Amino acid sequence: MLVYASDVARLTSEFERFSRGASLLVIDGAMWRRQLFSHLTIDRGLPRLCNWQVERIVLTQIGRTAPAHERLERAARRLCPHARPGHDGLVLRLR
Repeated sequence: MLVYASDVARLTSEFERFSRGASLLVIDGAMWRRQLFSHLTIDRGLPRLCNWQVERIVLTQIGRTAPAHERLERAARRLCPHARPGHDGLVLRLR
């Protein structure tokens, strides 16, 4: 199952239940170390997302507040080993 979640401001228990069991969660990753009312802040939200019952997490909508892709990829993996930032042209397979 694929769950795509754009413009996520809050990680709710309802959203967690909806995502449970997904092989891939593609989620808003627009902000880094900054908060905007309508977007997820990666460094705050990713540790919580990592505890959700999903196989893989790909961050999308990467904003200007995020570090360069290589640094962001390392930082995301430290926060959650099964998460990574997406990029233009990324091809993903569902399992």
